[in-house]
Amino acid sequence: MRFFWLFSFLSVPGLLGQTVLDESVVIEADEEYVSPDFYESPVLEERPELPETLEDTIKLFTSGAFREDGSEGFDFSFRGRETYNSNPRISEEGESGVFFTSLSPSASYRSAPNGRAVFVLAGSYSPTFNFYHGGDLNDNIDQRFRGTATYEGAKTFMTLGANFSVFNNSNRLAENFSRSTNRGVNFSAKHEWSERTELTAALDYVQRENSVSSIGNTTGLSAVFSALWEATPLINAGPSLRYARTSSDSTSSFQSISFLGRMDYDFSGKTNFSLSLGTEVVSGGSGVSSSISPTGSLRFDYELDEIWSVNGMISYEAISIDELQSSQISQDFLSNPFQQNAGSVEDQGQAVSASINLTYSPSELWEAWMSIRLRNSPSLINVGETIEDTTFSAGVRRSFGLSQLAFTYSYSSTDFVASGGSASSLSQSFQVLLLSYSHPSFVKDSSLSTNISYSENSGGRNFQQITGSVGLTYRF
Repeated sequence: MRFFWLFSFLSVPGLLGQTVLDESVVIEADEEYVSPDFYESPVLEERPELPETLEDTIKLFTSGAFREDGSEGFDFSFRGRETYNSNPRISEEGESGVFFTSLSPSASYRSAPNGRAVFVLAGSYSPTFNFYHGGDLNDNIDQRFRGTATYEGAKTFMTLGANFSVFNNSNRLAENFSRSTNRGVNFSAKHEWSERTELTAALDYVQRENSVSSIGNTTGLSAVFSALWEATPLINAGPSLRYARTSSDSTSSFQSISFLGRMDYDFSGKTNFSLSLGTEVVSGGSGVSSSISPTGSLRFDYELDEIWSVNGMISYEAISIDELQSSQISQDFLSNPFQQNAGSVEDQGQAVSASINLTYSPSELWEAWMSIRLRNSPSLINVGETIEDTTFSAGVRRSFGLSQLAFTYSYSSTDFVASGGSASSLSQSFQVLLLSYSHPSFVKDSSLSTNISYSENSGGRNFQQITGSVGLTYRF
């Protein structure tokens, strides 16, 4: 049975992105990319079959340090990258561009190959030292750590993970260059209670801090427990209990408890969907009484043939479980208005979110995709403000054997609506064009990645930014 958590960018990245997960790899939800600049990622642990959003494209074509291939033992690599940023502080007047050099040693460890041991420990760490040549930005260090512990028994599967990351980059909401720190813990479990009954559980916690006071600190917690019974070979059904909580320095904490009935349908491996319906109890906030409202979500995946496939989701809830469980949301602060300020409903009631992703693969050499995402969420930064975002992204990828070339375009329209329905001064439109090239075997044990991008923001603060980089990674 397949069940999909859809987290789409766009964020530029389909986060802004969209990360597609199934229950067997919930722990891999933390696919944030680490970047001293807009489009750099030191670690890509699993190559997606096809990038569905700009975020996936960025991670696929600009990843540098190493990829965990599931083998046992230690893995070491070193990456050097030279980057140009025309407007690191994203000022309206523009400013002198800056070059900087990034040096990133990386190490990973896995105690046993995938599927070869009951208990497996895995971890990776990658600091990035950024040295700026001129300008007023200080040299800094980005960091990323991830660790997982996996247990796979005859009837029980469990994973526990922790992650920590530090980023220094342009932030559209802060309207400047800022430093962000993220911490997270993830847990998932699945147990075969009987031949036809399965119990699943997932827990996600994230804490985010930003050096800019207007962004502040936020936390999010979500937990889901489900009991599914195999009613037929195609249908699983059962109850589900969901809990979510958000809080920040600027607003009160809010929490919701949802009581749901869930049904998963899988037909021939080409069509599957998951439907959840129930009630949601929301509480918290000064002067806000508890409320009970209907809630639900629908997620689907359909493969028309070997060339066309489509997946999507629509949800109606006060606190978005998808946003919290994919709390790493992309680290592209330029494009994602939900990065650190997507909160819970105060007095605005439930909100609708939806996304759809279309993939076209006419051959092994060509792939194209399109993504649309609609999101509504109250702000965790400004009390009484709601974020309304619509994002469109599309791209094409051409394979040349080992090397690959990709082009992606993304457009996002965001309204920060104040109480009473009037749009605030932060109504914005944002667009990005990205061209990327990668070669995993440029020379022996070395890989090459290069990209160039143009981004533009209108409304609120008007700015343009051009970035370009070339990186070389050596794996020991």
